[in-house]
Amino acid sequence: MEAARPRIIVTFLGNPLFRTDGCHIRVLEMLRFLVESGFDVTFYSFRNYPVWQWSDAHIEEFQRTFPEIVLILDHWGPLANSIRC
Repeated sequence: MEAARPRIIVTFLGNPLFRTDGCHIRVLEMLRFLVESGFDVTFYSFRNYPVWQWSDAHIEEFQRTFPEIVLILDHWGPLANSIRC
């Protein structure tokens, strides 16, 4: 019987594919590391976060770059704006 791959969910408020900030590069490097290390990765983000929003082209790029990762994009709305991290 094959052992199950360890599962991990990575969350990031916006779209790291902009690559305009160090945090974007670190998230992308971490995703590569997790995939190469054999993790079952899900990436959770907000499509319409006020900065670094996801476009259809970005979604396609993410899926080409990380075909092994499940991408979940949620809606950032008024209730989410009230959350304090």
